[in-house]
Amino acid sequence: MTHFPDTRLATEADLERFWRGLMGPLGFARRAIWIAFVENDGRVLRQVVEIGDLPAMPAPVEVEGFAHTMVGLREERGVDRLAFLLVGPGRGAAARGDRAWAAALHGAAHAAGVRCEPVHLATDTDLVPLPIDDLVAAGR
Repeated sequence: MTHFPDTRLATEADLERFWRGLMGPLGFARRAIWIAFVENDGRVLRQVVEIGDLPAMPAPVEVEGFAHTMVGLREERGVDRLAFLLVGPGRGAAARGDRAWAAALHGAAHAAGVRCEPVHLATDTDLVPLPIDDLVAAGR
């Protein structure tokens, strides 16, 4: 878990600045998801959780597990908005697995009744958003 100073997310540019400031230099040895918890007013809670060693493609049981966890966060802690950053080695455009993970995270958040910020992908060379509209258009 990483701690950071007060941050408010009002725009997608704010979210990108948040991720850039948090992650430091690009370049990742393994695939992981970073999760930030966002309050209704856009304030990011002071901790980010990392889930590491992701498989290339999400399995239905993993997506179900994420949705279940999100329901618990919503009910127990009042978290109703999440931001996700997928990180991993590689370069260039988002791979099929990256798009599948982003779509799975959006789907799990929706199933749990939690709002989901645009998922971002950080690789060895770039940080890019993976908007849900692009994921649907690409057929995931």
